[in-house]
Amino acid sequence: MKALDFKSISKRTKIIIAAAAGVVVMAAIGAMIAIIANKHNIKTVARTKVLDGLDVLCAPNSIITDGEGGFLITDLYGKKIWRNVNGKSSVYVGADSVHDRYDEPIGGYNDATFDETLFAEPWAISPFLGGYAVTDTENNSVRLIRVEKGTQTINGESDVLEMGEYGVTFDHPTGLATDDDGNLYVSDTGRGAIRLITTEGDVETIADGLNAPTGLCYAGGTLYVAETGANRILTVKDGNLQVIAGSGEDGDKDGAAMSASFSSPQGVAVAADGTIYVGDTVNASVRRIINGTVDTILSQSDEVLETSPVSPTGVYVFEGNLYVCDYFSRMIYTLPIN
Repeated sequence: MKALDFKSISKRTKIIIAAAAGVVVMAAIGAMIAIIANKHNIKTVARTKVLDGLDVLCAPNSIITDGEGGFLITDLYGKKIWRNVNGKSSVYVGADSVHDRYDEPIGGYNDATFDETLFAEPWAISPFLGGYAVTDTENNSVRLIRVEKGTQTINGESDVLEMGEYGVTFDHPTGLATDDDGNLYVSDTGRGAIRLITTEGDVETIADGLNAPTGLCYAGGTLYVAETGANRILTVKDGNLQVIAGSGEDGDKDGAAMSASFSSPQGVAVAADGTIYVGDTVNASVRRIINGTVDTILSQSDEVLETSPVSPTGVYVFEGNLYVCDYFSRMIYTLPIN
């Protein structure tokens, strides 16, 4: 078992940008289903609800299915991974840590059994090597959680990239995605790059020169990237980088994809029909890219704060629903998209 001293960490990852000042949501977990009227007057009105079972103090940032009827959720507040099954949540990986002066968990760094593992900031989660990879952003590490082997650091090996005690040196890694061959993509956010960790543990760079890339999604042979710092959505395929939405300007303009605007988007997900969903974080909205256009399907509404996001980050498509993680309001919203 490998244990390190607790780290002095920030309350939120440096690249996570707070929602607009003055917007405060203290929404009750388990809020009733409500209809959202969004500010862009979209014809299809989204019906949202809060994911059952988030009856724990949790700041969700990423969610995936575990393939066994449950969901795994990364928690930026408690520094843990939760498992939600049939409306009941329990700790999947993560130990309690000491608290700071504000009585918030500070986390730490410990590769160990599931109940002794410590994270500093578990940002995203994705399947890898028979378990799940987790980006531990403030620890600059990619962690691997497997039932039989507990938690390991898997930063990988490279003859080109800078190496440290635990392998390749990442700078605030965030988004994760897994391709059809089981390889893992990592947003090396602080270095403006996307890395690929192969199933053999080798690390390659597939894109660089980006501005704070975060959320990732792999679908149909293509990697989709939320380039947070440049307010754009990109694709990477066969070594080619392409902007598919976003003028690069900060804003919330709908319309033609290349002239539309976002504000620090941090999440991206792709449905089976090719529709792309974006967690447009600072705009407090969920955007949709379809047929070369961008529209807004869910946004902050003064009338129904309990059922609209404040700071949407991770988005995830599963069985006809879109799941939207909002660490600020401590909710996961679900929207039917079929």
